[in-house]
Amino acid sequence: MFKRVLVTTFLGFIAGLICVWGALGRGFGFWILLSALANRVLIGFAIGISSLKLLWFLHGILIGAIFGLPLSLAAVPNGGFWILEVASIIYGFLIELITTKVLKVKK
Repeated sequence: MFKRVLVTTFLGFIAGLICVWGALGRGFGFWILLSALANRVLIGFAIGISSLKLLWFLHGILIGAIFGLPLSLAAVPNGGFWILEVASIIYGFLIELITTKVLKVKK
């Protein structure tokens, strides 16, 4: 399980870097970018420690949706809720896909 947590957390960090890179130059402040990075790392960590008995893709989607919600709700005043929530779901799915199907790290 420790290997899975390390892999998923690292993949969450990579997802966070991609997210921050995509947001650079769009006027977001340092703390918002840091929050986005931390949120993606948290999604990866949560996927790694979760013991939910779901199909792998549903597991990633559900964790991404739940743990992405705080960041998405913070973007409601700027109209960014749906883009961030969908991105969180996609990142959760991709973290689980790479961990489970590509790297074949078991729960």
